[in-house]
Amino acid sequence: MKQHAMVAKAANQKKKMIEVHHHLVARVMAKQYLRDRETHAFQILENMGLYEDPETKLARDELMPWLYSEVESQVRRTFETEAYLRSKRKFIQIP
Repeated sequence: MKQHAMVAKAANQKKKMIEVHHHLVARVMAKQYLRDRETHAFQILENMGLYEDPETKLARDELMPWLYSEVESQVRRTFETEAYLRSKRKFIQIP
């Protein structure tokens, strides 16, 4: 009788371990599915114009205008310097 009880207990324990394993596998699969869904949902919202990545928005709204302004300033100074040097060249004979 004792051996029969031990066999039943071992079978029950094996059944529980299999159930736990199935639950873990299901959880991992669900997390992977939901992670993919989240990424896909953000892409759909972005394509519809309803969501924008905060870093992209910051770069477009603040960094790019500043960068264009700096480049424009540098180009303007370069042209002014070249014009100044051209005007001085008339008075200085360069061999």
